[in-house]
Amino acid sequence: MDDETKKQKKREYYLAHREEVLQKALKYKEAHREEVNTKARAYHASRRDKANQKRRAYGALHREELNAKQRAYNAAHKDILREKTKIYGKELRRREKVEVLRRYSSEVPTCACCGESIIEFLCIDHINGNGNAHRKEIGLSRGQKMYRWLKQNNYPTGFQVLCWNCNTAKGLYGQCPHQREK
Repeated sequence: MDDETKKQKKREYYLAHREEVLQKALKYKEAHREEVNTKARAYHASRRDKANQKRRAYGALHREELNAKQRAYNAAHKDILREKTKIYGKELRRREKVEVLRRYSSEVPTCACCGESIIEFLCIDHINGNGNAHRKEIGLSRGQKMYRWLKQNNYPTGFQVLCWNCNTAKGLYGQCPHQREK
């Protein structure tokens, strides 16, 4: 029996006993989950470069068609995509903020003055009180950009974590009321 005939017989058997074959395969996969997953990972890792080459070649040949499909999808799902982008942006900004606060405080960021630890209340303070001038000098307009700038510049010294109340009091009155009490 040649290879083509064997393939044809296997195919016929599969079509005739499809549910039985699928159930048997599912039971085997459940019983040998780790082995099956390891083999699948190895298989895909060994073919990753080839798959990427095929994907890039297809993309180059069909660029306009793919772009048109993407634009049509984006237009049809505008509201959903806008909401997802908004949610992702919030999560990203929160992660960036927490990362910076941890670098200038501790694993659980806290206000250097009063000990407040609720992330939403915490911010970065210029220890020397030159925050406005520094932001103008480096061309930043908002706090989130400041977190990114601190990260990109390897967390320079001269900054601390304060809560909004302590930071505002320090900016308006020169020092926080907590410091006067001490």
